[in-house]
Amino acid sequence: MVHGDYSPKNILMVPDDRIWVLDCEPAHYGNPVFDIAFCTHHLMLKSIHLGSMRHLEERGFHVVETDLGERIIQLACERPFHLVFPAVHKTVKEVAELFSQPVGYDVSPKLDDVMRAVREP
Repeated sequence: MVHGDYSPKNILMVPDDRIWVLDCEPAHYGNPVFDIAFCTHHLMLKSIHLGSMRHLEERGFHVVETDLGERIIQLACERPFHLVFPAVHKTVKEVAELFSQPVGYDVSPKLDDVMRAVREP
C-alpha cells in the first residue's frame, strides 16, 4: 500500500507518542518505496527553499550538492533560477569555469570535458 502524499504536512504526532498519517485520499496499491522517495524529495526541496545548506556550511560542514543543477548553483553561490531547472540560465562555458576551481585545472567548454570534470571526486 502506498500513501501517495507522505510528507511532514500529513504526519501528526499526538502527545501520547502515537503517529497519525492524514490525507489518505491518494492512497493506492504500489511500491511503498514511493512514499520514502516522495517524503525525501519534499524535505530536500524545503531545505533548498529555506537555505539550510548555507546554515550547515556556516557551521563547518562541507556540503556538496548531488544534483548537477543544484551543484552548479552551489558553486556559483546563487539561488536556484527555477525549482526544477535551477541552472537553466547558465551556459556550458559558465559551467566549465565554475568547475575549474574544484577540479584544479581549466575545464574546456566542450560538453564532454565539462561532464568529465563534473564526475571527478
